[in-house]
Amino acid sequence: NMAVWQQHRVRLLQLLAVAAAAVLCYSDALRGGFCFDDHFAVRRNPDVRPAAPYAHLLLHDFWGQDITKDDSHKSYRPLTVLSFKLNRLLTQQESDRDSEHTPDHLAPAFHVVNLVLHVIVCLLVYCFSEHVFPGDPHCALFASMLFAVHPVHVEAVTGIVGRAELLCALFVLLAFFCYARAVDSDRTRWQWLLLSLVFSACALLSKETGFVILGLMVAYELLLGSPQAAYLKRLFSRKWRVVLVRLAIVISFTLVLLKARQWIAVNMVLSNYRHLENPVAYATGAQLWYNIGMVNLKYLQLLVFPVSMSADYSFNCLPLIESLSDWHNAASCAVLLAVAVAAALCLWRLAEGRRWLFMLAWLAAFFLPFSNVLFFVGTMVGERLLYLPSIAFCVIVGRAAHCLRRPILAATAATLVIAVFSHKTYEQNKAWDSELSLFEHAASVCPNSAKVHYVMGTIQVGRSNVTGAIYHFNRALEIEPVYCDVHLQLGMCYWNQGDVNRGYEMLHKALDCKYTELDAAQSLLKIYESFLAEQRENVWALVGKGEILQHAGILSQAAEHYLTAANVFDKEQQYERSVELAERALQADPKGCKTNLWAGVLLYNAGRQLEVRFAHFPPQTP
Repeated sequence: NMAVWQQHRVRLLQLLAVAAAAVLCYSDALRGGFCFDDHFAVRRNPDVRPAAPYAHLLLHDFWGQDITKDDSHKSYRPLTVLSFKLNRLLTQQESDRDSEHTPDHLAPAFHVVNLVLHVIVCLLVYCFSEHVFPGDPHCALFASMLFAVHPVHVEAVTGIVGRAELLCALFVLLAFFCYARAVDSDRTRWQWLLLSLVFSACALLSKETGFVILGLMVAYELLLGSPQAAYLKRLFSRKWRVVLVRLAIVISFTLVLLKARQWIAVNMVLSNYRHLENPVAYATGAQLWYNIGMVNLKYLQLLVFPVSMSADYSFNCLPLIESLSDWHNAASCAVLLAVAVAAALCLWRLAEGRRWLFMLAWLAAFFLPFSNVLFFVGTMVGERLLYLPSIAFCVIVGRAAHCLRRPILAATAATLVIAVFSHKTYEQNKAWDSELSLFEHAASVCPNSAKVHYVMGTIQVGRSNVTGAIYHFNRALEIEPVYCDVHLQLGMCYWNQGDVNRGYEMLHKALDCKYTELDAAQSLLKIYESFLAEQRENVWALVGKGEILQHAGILSQAAEHYLTAANVFDKEQQYERSVELAERALQADPKGCKTNLWAGVLLYNAGRQLEVRFAHFPPQTP
């Protein structure tokens, strides 16, 4: 009993050490505000508002849009959005209740919840390592400690939108433990099996990649479940019949969940990704596979050697590979070969090969959904996406350290890695203090990222530094000339500086882009209306407003503005220009009675009696 008590005491101290390491590394993040995607997913998300109906959580995507629409991000995470909503409800003050946006002073409360979730996941990783490699507490300690302080987790923990990763990891691990409890005996514990399916559904409702745990349940059953060998011989035995029933339940539940999600979201995957966000999706042929290899090599580098880290890796942070001779291709092939050799060793050489193979399966299964191999995703590289696959990575590293057979060397190396990673994580957190510090750091890592320069430009606009904003916007256009979001912002900057021609040119470019046409139209309308308020017969403003209204499909009002401008030219006896605008009005609203009458008068005044016959009221059919 004394020995058992001592063992539990050591285990408790190790768990406390893991929790303390996680808290110390991220303590500086608690004073941060809303950054980057937090504004869209949390602060301005209409579903996070207290007055928003809870039913909207089931009908909208992660960003508060109708998930059935084509422009939706297709990220269905109602549990995560619910946690944001509850976070605000429980921490807001009376004066915050009517605020449309989540107040900035509530950001620390969101960071606290993220940190608590991360600590819980770290403790579960300790238990997970113990379960997969029993009898090795040093492996569990190193794996969970490495997971707690790994710098690649900063985006998931410090970025509030990373809560999707944290909740998904929490429910995935809980589902795993329940399933292991259900099958680690000759009889199925049905209550634990049911609970594992419930947690699996919660994982899926926290983030889409949560469904992977259902596949890993099948892998666990085959590799680490109660039947250990002679699969074919036992295929029709009573024990295997029970196994097959469990597998049938898990597979059926998976299909039901996927079908339900497809019914809700219409499309399962994102289809409106932009070249700016994921240029790999626009590569073709051999070049596509070169760049898929390059992206996944970057992910491996972030796991093994997390030095250059950025909040954004969009075009052109990582230049696309165009040639077979690029060194990334050879490195990608070498990594694939190493994984294949490791899997073969697990199968044939190692005594605990099935346990190693299960960890490789965990790593690959959670890695594939964002690898661009099965389908394209909305981002080229995202550090927070590595949160779940890094669980297996840390356990593999922890177990590999045990296999060194040199305890002093292993302990020294582990301590050094933990110390270096802890310092890197603490320093990386400082970049998330504010939007400015985050993207200044991103610009130092990815100076050729168009989106980084765009965000830097918008930050400078908010700081009233128009000159600095124009510099960053122009730099973004040098990298991505068709970046219409930049055209919109740059047009407003030029306009505010008094450079009307360039401002008008940029805003009209933004008007031709589906991502910015609405904002560009609203900006141009405000400009035209301000001119018309000063001078009601400003022809330039009348024609410009008419073009915007015609573009929006408001044809009768568009024609009215064209005709008002034509009337100004008619008064000035500039009949050619008057006729031109009258004809534009007829093209915009050919069946409008008022349009035909007014255009007829203008054409008559211009001496175009022939056109009068075509500008009268359309004959009525009796």
